Amino acid sequence: MKQLKPIFLTKILHEKLLKNLPGSEYNLKINHISELCSNVSISRPTGKYVSKIFLLLVNSIFHKMNWIVAGHNAAPGFRFLKLDSQLGMDQFINWPLGCKLMAFNILGEERVKESVQVKAEPLMILELRKEWLSFSDYLNSMSTKYRTQAKRVLKASYDVELIECSSMSSSEWIPWASVLLSKTLKKKTVSLPLDLEKLLAAYSKSLGNSFKIFGYKKNNSWIGFITFIVDEESVFAVHLGLEAKVSHETKLYQRCMLDLVKYSISANKRQLNLGRTATEIKSSIGALPVSNSYVFFSHSFFINIIFRFYAKYFHKLPSYKIRSPFKEKV
Repeated sequence: MKQLKPIFLTKILHEKLLKNLPGSEYNLKINHISELCSNVSISRPTGKYVSKIFLLLVNSIFHKMNWIVAGHNAAPGFRFLKLDSQLGMDQFINWPLGCKLMAFNILGEERVKESVQVKAEPLMILELRKEWLSFSDYLNSMSTKYRTQAKRVLKASYDVELIECSSMSSSEWIPWASVLLSKTLKKKTVSLPLDLEKLLAAYSKSLGNSFKIFGYKKNNSWIGFITFIVDEESVFAVHLGLEAKVSHETKLYQRCMLDLVKYSISANKRQLNLGRTATEIKSSIGALPVSNSYVFFSHSFFINIIFRFYAKYFHKLPSYKIRSPFKEKV
């Protein structure tokens, strides 16, 4: 399988975003390079991506623990740090006072000395071919089976209206979007701010015209939305909120993905980064997986034991099959 090299979010946009997200307050020097870090807390153990038993244990034991993540947990997959696999904890020059645990998201699965490491769900990235001058070109590059599937999605959502909400004021779209986002996230394991309105507002304020919102209406009611960042060479999908019953009937999740493909082609970008989760669905529209891992460091013997126990006995990723929707090039 072809190995993709993801295009990172440009540094200027990434730093603007991190400075406005709640909890960003540490500058950690990693091998003499300063990186902004943030506080993080695990959400209630209601999700399916991490064991509920483990989350319950972590929440009960570590609820007051100072846990820091490089970058920000509410801005995942935009940039990745390069750790020295041989230096271990010696590469952190100014470990924050009182910090019990430090978490990193790195590309690949290279083992890092003195860390506890777990594999993450892959990032799903679609490389946009130069010959795709329109959405029709993209559809025509698919085999009959997957082109038919894509057309079924568009047909199922024919009466769903796409509305570009980016030009609206925050007060016009954030209230209903935050409700939909909350509904979508409530059964998943996330570590996001409890105030989702502030989270969406921080993205909008930080990124300005680079932050876009597609809203979806049916029968004059908002049934979904997706936000995305438009950077120099790539588009990054970010937040997704859906009314579950209606979205299932209209195949709205897949429609959102296809709308981002259409936008990215029209904007002449090189990549569309669709983020993690729903790996098989995203592969069916042409996205390929990029391997990445979470790496944890702690000075505490007890914390390391807990996380090694989790990595060995609890950590399981969802199973999936990577689809190949495109015709073979002649």
